[in-house]
Amino acid sequence: MSDVSMSPPGRPTATNPYNAAVQLPRGTPVCYGGAADVVTKARANALATSLVLGLAANAAAVGSRVFCKYAEILELTADEWDALIVEGGALAAGQAYYLDAAAAGFITATPPSAGGDLVVLVGIAVSADELQVTLGTPTSPPDILE
Repeated sequence: MSDVSMSPPGRPTATNPYNAAVQLPRGTPVCYGGAADVVTKARANALATSLVLGLAANAAAVGSRVFCKYAEILELTADEWDALIVEGGALAAGQAYYLDAAAAGFITATPPSAGGDLVVLVGIAVSADELQVTLGTPTSPPDILE
């Protein structure tokens, strides 16, 4: 049996497991945590921490194994999403969600805009409990037009 789910046309959507450097609730956006097989909570305040590998597909204690979902739909309970979304509450269908710059391991409906922050798309909500994981490349916030 494989540790990787498959989506048409046979592309993997979850990685082989990593080791958690910190406690990770399901759905937490993660990045490399110093070693090749270690992940930690991602944050959009620096390039190294904004390179999102995926969202934790399972909860993981420090040192335990975690799979990272980097495509397809991630379904969590309303309480699980509420704990990950800066604004709180469930997902809003059709809303894009971004990696938060202020707090590691959180997502937000408002793209970061402060100097030095990076904008990283994490996914688009398809319902109150389902996020289409769509990882973006970190970019600088756009200049405000006057």
